[in-house]
Amino acid sequence: MRAPILPTLLLLALIFPKTAAAETLSFEELWDRIRDRSAAVEAGGNGADAATLAAERADRHWYPKLLLDTRAYATNDAGLTFFSLLGERRATAADFAPSPLNHPGSELFEKGSLILDFPLYEGGQKEVLADSAKLAAVAKATERDAALQAEFAQTVLAYALILSNKSEDKELSKLAGQVDELLRRYQLGSKSNPVGYAGALGLKSLRARLSGLLERSKATQKSLIAGLSIRAEINPEAWEPKEESFTQLINDALGKAGETQEAGSSLQARAMLEGAAAAERAAAAEKARFLPRAGLFAQGDLTNGDRATDGSYTAGAYLQWNLFDAPSYGAHRQAGLEAAALRLQAKHQAQDDRIARAQAREAILAIEANLKLLQESLDLSGEQIQTSETLFRNGSINALQLAEVLSRRTDLILAKSQAESQWIETSIQNFLRSGVLPRSAS
Repeated sequence: MRAPILPTLLLLALIFPKTAAAETLSFEELWDRIRDRSAAVEAGGNGADAATLAAERADRHWYPKLLLDTRAYATNDAGLTFFSLLGERRATAADFAPSPLNHPGSELFEKGSLILDFPLYEGGQKEVLADSAKLAAVAKATERDAALQAEFAQTVLAYALILSNKSEDKELSKLAGQVDELLRRYQLGSKSNPVGYAGALGLKSLRARLSGLLERSKATQKSLIAGLSIRAEINPEAWEPKEESFTQLINDALGKAGETQEAGSSLQARAMLEGAAAAERAAAAEKARFLPRAGLFAQGDLTNGDRATDGSYTAGAYLQWNLFDAPSYGAHRQAGLEAAALRLQAKHQAQDDRIARAQAREAILAIEANLKLLQESLDLSGEQIQTSETLFRNGSINALQLAEVLSRRTDLILAKSQAESQWIETSIQNFLRSGVLPRSAS
C-alpha cells in the first residue's frame, strides 16, 4: 500500500525546515542599519548635544539668581537665640537681662529667606566664557561629524573589499574550472612519459594552489561580512552584499572627496582648530580674576517662633574686588600657553593632512595606471590561454608549458586584486583627510 503523499511531505518539512534565503543588502541599506546602531556615532551626537546645551546655559549668564532658603532649628546658642527673637520682632526688656542672654533655654525657630543676586559687571568673564562655550559646541559638532565620517568610511572600505574579493573569486573559480577541464579531458601523467607526467604534476599543483586561494578568498569575505554584521547587529548568515562594481561604489559613496576642498581641512583638524579657538576665549576670561565684580542684591527673611512670625528685608549694591590671591597669578598666561599649544597641534594636524592627501592623490593615480596595465595583461593572457590550449590540443606544446601559462594568469589575478585593495584603501584615506561628509553619510 502506498503511504499518503501529502502527510509524508508535511512531516519531512517539519523535520527538515527550509533554510531562509539570505537577504541581499545594498550598501545604502546596510549603512542605514549601521548608522542607526553605531555607538561611536551616538556618542558623538550626545557629546555635541551636551555641548550645545552648555553653550545655551552659558549664554544665560546675565540672568539674576534667585535662591530660596528655608530651615527649622532648635538651639540654645545665646547669639542665635537672641537674633532669632529679634527676627520675630517680639524682644522684651526681660530678654536683655544677663541670665536669659547668657543661658537661654532650647527654643524652636523656623526661618525662610528669599535671596536675589543680580551681577551687573563681572569683568567680562561670563561673556567671554559664553563665547568659548559656543565655539566648544561647534568643535563638538565637528567631532560628531568626524565620528560619522569614520564609521561611514569603515563601512565603505569593508563593503568595497568584499566586492573586490568576489571579483577575484570569480576569476580564480573560472581558471580552476579550466584546469579541471584539462585534467578531465586529457589523459596525462603516465610515468613512462616524463614530459607529460611533469605537466600533469604542474596542473595538479596549480589546481591545489587555486583551491587554497579560493579558500582564502572565502575566509576573507566571511571575516569582512562578520565585521559589518556585528556593527549592523544582524546575523552574518542572514544577508549578503548586492552584486555591483566596487569602483562604482567608491565613486558614488565618496564622490570627488576633497577635490573641491582646501587641502588640510580634515574634520579632525577642523575640530582641533575650533577647540583651540574656544580655549583662547576661555583664556581671556582669566583676566577677570583681577577685575572688580559689582551687582545688586536683595534678601527677604521670615522668622517664626513661639512668640510670633515676622519678616524683614535687606537690599543694596555690592562691589567685590580680589585684591590679592597668590594662586591666581599666572593663570591667564598658563591658559594662553595651553590655547597656543592646541592651535599649534591643529596646525600640525593640518600639515599632516596636506601631506597625506598629496601622497594619496599621487598613489591613486599610480595605482589606477597599474590597474589599467594589469587589466590589459589579463586580457592578453586570456587570448594567450586560448591559443595555448589550441597548441596543446594539436601537440605543439606540452602540458607543463600550458600549466606555466595558466600559472602566470593566476599571478596576474592576484596582482590585480592586491592593486584593487590598495586603490580602495588609499581612496578611503584620501576621503578621511578631505573633511567632506557625503550626503549618503548624513
